[in-house]
Amino acid sequence: MSNTVSLVAGFCAIGGDGKDSASHLNALERQAVIDKVGVEMAQRVFDLAEVLVQHPNGDFAAAYLMRRFDRDRS
Repeated sequence: MSNTVSLVAGFCAIGGDGKDSASHLNALERQAVIDKVGVEMAQRVFDLAEVLVQHPNGDFAAAYLMRRFDRDRS
């Protein structure tokens, strides 16, 4: 089993039996990130997202990242 497949299997197992559409959507979104940036970078993104969600001003930091990304890509 490839790393990507095993990660997706793990994400699905965490989300339950797959009947919950929110957990299914989350697994699909996570898989899309893995497909686009690779397993190692995706894990870093997921870890940062968890830290930001827990912080009272995490939304500010996430907005900064998006502005920075948009500015640097222009």
